Amino acid sequence: MGDFFNNRCQIFDRQGNFVRAFGADILSAPTQVFVDTDDVILVSSYEAIEVFASDGAHLKTIGRRVVDRSSGVCMDLAGKIFVTNVRQHNVMAF
Repeated sequence: MGDFFNNRCQIFDRQGNFVRAFGADILSAPTQVFVDTDDVILVSSYEAIEVFASDGAHLKTIGRRVVDRSSGVCMDLAGKIFVTNVRQHNVMAF
């Protein structure tokens, strides 16, 4: 889950127990998390989409200086990433 005020993501097990946190040194106000079928984690952050491996390792940044206050992120079956962009009132595709 995105931990907006602590600028990180947290992972919990099926019983709701805390497992680990990641992204504190990279994320800025994360709002939405999407996990694809390969367990790659996409996080909608303040001014970009951050991509993490399932172990929390940062893989890449998408949309820096293009995305402005993203509030949602998802991926289609072809791997195209869609981002809701609050400030610009649109949906962007990468």
